[in-house]
Amino acid sequence: MTYRRDSDVHHPYGALVKNEKFVNLTEIWNSKTKEAIWLNNARASSRNRRVEFTEKLKSEGMNIDLMGNAFNNTPKECPRFARPPNCTHKLLSPYKFYIAFENSNCEDYVTEKFWEKAGWYNMVPIVFERKIYRNLGIPDEMYIAVNDFQNLEDFISFVKSVSSNKDKYLKYHQWRKQYRIIESSSENYGFCQLCQKLLKFRGLKLKEKSYANLKDWYSTPSCDNSFVDKYLQ
Repeated sequence: MTYRRDSDVHHPYGALVKNEKFVNLTEIWNSKTKEAIWLNNARASSRNRRVEFTEKLKSEGMNIDLMGNAFNNTPKECPRFARPPNCTHKLLSPYKFYIAFENSNCEDYVTEKFWEKAGWYNMVPIVFERKIYRNLGIPDEMYIAVNDFQNLEDFISFVKSVSSNKDKYLKYHQWRKQYRIIESSSENYGFCQLCQKLLKFRGLKLKEKSYANLKDWYSTPSCDNSFVDKYLQ
């Protein structure tokens, strides 16, 4: 049971399900007063150089607030310890975009950085590569992918144009009329999948299945952490 689609039981970090409630997109637009933020408390460097890339975006003119231990800039609203209730929601909700770069660029690896920020805080995630998200069936206009653009200048210009235009921005929220996000960890998504399989095959004689080396299977996903180096060269 892992986040990978080739697992016996697929347990992703999040998923889209049918939304049966009315969504007022204008209210989302009216609540947004700031452009982009990344709240990162991981001090350790990542293989894909996501911190360096985000700092480059900021230095090239993108309006990003970089907060958290990784940037020695813990937000006063949300101290790491003894956080007041709802402080993260109050901090993040005014932002239009969230830097949702994962710590490694691997197939199917889409964590709460993406799902939580899009779902709980009505933000548009910014990601490195579109193919990872498209392969999971995530709607194209739910996020903005850096690799859709030839260079940083074009990317930053596009984000600014979306940020300043209500119709362009709400285009990235149209999916909410059809879907809502569930975080699988909070709703036991994978365990429900397991129970469904057990019920489906109850009473049947099944072939045994085993993995000679589970570590090798799990530790060798299709990853490419060279995106930043290639993009900036």
